[in-house]
Amino acid sequence: MKDIKITPAKYNAYYALSSSATYNVTTPRVLVVPDCEKKMVKTVDWVDENENIVRCDKELTFNLFDGMGLITPAFAEIWASDMGCDYVPSSFVCRASYVKGNLMVFDFQEFAREVAGKTVVTDVYGNEVDVERIDVILTQSQFKLWNAYDSWQEYEHKFAESGLSWGVSRVAPKSDKDFTRLNYQFLQVLNMTDDDVAEVCNPTIEWLKGVAGDDINKVLLYLLGKTADSENADVAWSRIQDNYVKCLLMDNRLIGDKYIQNRILKSINKRIKESYMGKLMVHGNYQEIFADGYALCEHVFGMEVRGILKENEHYSAYWNDRGKKQVVAMRSPLTWRSEVNLLNLQDTEQTRKWFKYVKSGIVYNVWGVDNMLQAGSDFDGDGVFTTDNEVFI
Repeated sequence: MKDIKITPAKYNAYYALSSSATYNVTTPRVLVVPDCEKKMVKTVDWVDENENIVRCDKELTFNLFDGMGLITPAFAEIWASDMGCDYVPSSFVCRASYVKGNLMVFDFQEFAREVAGKTVVTDVYGNEVDVERIDVILTQSQFKLWNAYDSWQEYEHKFAESGLSWGVSRVAPKSDKDFTRLNYQFLQVLNMTDDDVAEVCNPTIEWLKGVAGDDINKVLLYLLGKTADSENADVAWSRIQDNYVKCLLMDNRLIGDKYIQNRILKSINKRIKESYMGKLMVHGNYQEIFADGYALCEHVFGMEVRGILKENEHYSAYWNDRGKKQVVAMRSPLTWRSEVNLLNLQDTEQTRKWFKYVKSGIVYNVWGVDNMLQAGSDFDGDGVFTTDNEVFI
C-alpha cells in the first residue's frame, strides 16, 4: 500500500462503506478502469464576477460515467440468488471498503467478442486483464482509494485478510409503478394556466372520490396498498396490521359501519391535506439513471467513445413499452423551469439489443447536460422522476 494524504472525515466516510446496511453477496472478479473525462463546449447561463447572468458558451469538463460500473448478466444472476430475489435486477447499488456506486447489467463480454474484437484490456494500474475472467467493471470514481494500492490484487488480498465482504444496498425493482405522487417543487417550476392546474389536479380528485365512495374494491385497494400485489393470500393476510381492514375483507357489507367509515375518512383526510402541499397523483414513476453502457464499453476497450445514444437521445424500457416518444424528467431540488428535462426516447434494434437487461431505469447519452439540469446528479444510484403528462411536457 501507498501512503496518500486524505482528510480524516473523508477516510472515515470511505472506510464506513464496508459497514453500510447491505445484503452480503458473492465477491466478484473485478476490473478497475480510469474515468473518462471529456471537455465539451456548452451554452450556459453564467454568473460572472459582478453577479450578472450572462448566456454564453463555456468549455466544461464532464466525467461521463461518474459513479457507474457494469456487471455481467451471469454474475447478476448470482447476486440475485444471494439476495433471494425472484428476478434479476437491472442494476445493483454496491458497497465494499472504499468502493461505492451503481452497477448496470450489461454484457461487456459479448461486446468484447462482437464489437471490440478483443478480450484483453488495460486496467487503471497499467496491467492487462482478460474480461472473460471478469464479473464487474468499476470506474475509477467508484474505487475511492484506488491510488493507495499498486494493483487490484493487492486490495483484494488485504480485503480478504480483513474478513470483509461485498454488499448490495439497493437493487432496481422487478417492475416500476404506473403512478406516483408529486411534490411542490415539481409544480412550482411549471408555467401553468388555470386549465392546466385543473388537469394536473383531476387524477387526484377522482382517486379521492373513488376511495371515499361506496366502491368496496377501490376502498380495499387503497387500504391494502402493496399488500394487494401479493400472490400468496396467507402472506398477504399476515401483513395486514389493521383489524378493521381484515373485517372488511371478510364481510364487504361492513363498509357501512360508522367506525370503519371514520377510520377511512381519517386516512383520506391526511391525503387531502398532503395534496394541498403538492402531493398529487400523476402517471409516472421514479427510476434510477445510467450512462450509456455501450459508450462505457467503448472507453474500456480503448475505442473512440460514441455510444448508441446521441445528444438529446435517451432510453427507457418502461416508457418504450407504452409507446412513448417523449417524457419529462425532474429531480429535487429544482427551483426553475430550466431544470425540467425533456427526454427523447429511442427504441431501435441497437438499444433493444444492448440495453435488454435494463428493464427498469433511464439510460442517458454521454453528450448532453442532463446531470447539470438534474441538480448535479450522477450515476451512483441517483433516481429521477419521469412522467408523460402533457402539461409537464
